[in-house]
Parts: sequence; C-alpha cells; structure tokens
Amino acid sequence: MTGADGERLTFASDLALSLARTDDLFEERVRGIIDCYIDHVVIEAPPAEDRTIRYEPPELTELNLLHAGISTIIWATGYGLD
Repeated sequence: MTGADGERLTFASDLALSLARTDDLFEERVRGIIDCYIDHVVIEAPPAEDRTIRYEPPELTELNLLHAGISTIIWATGYGLD
C-alpha cells in the first residue's frame, strides 16, 4: 500500500514481482525444511514440483473501500523472520 485518503487506498504496481520474490524465498529457505519433515515422519505428499502454484492476481493500484463494501481493516505490522 502506498497511500490512503478517506475511503481510497492506493497500491504500488509491483504485486507480481513481490509475489514472485516471496515464492522464491519460500523455495530457498522453507521448502527444504518442510520436505525433510515430510521424509522424517513419512507423510505421503506429492513431489515438490507438483506443489508449486504461482498465484497471479489482477494488478490493483487503487481501491475504494466504500464501493468494495469493506468496512474493517486489520492492520498487522512488524513481522520479521525469527
């Protein structure tokens, strides 16, 4: 989100890039840990290449909360890797 003015929110136009970076980070840092756990406790799971789904939502650079029927926003900040 890049700004807010009344009921109007604006967003950067880099959603696809941000999601791709998040997916890549997951592949680099998390997938191996999960796969080791799956192997350790012998869980039946499809191979890794069958589980990757790239989510590509439409790019949204502006949203009118009133028109979208949104009346509540839960703001969560401060997340960091531990």
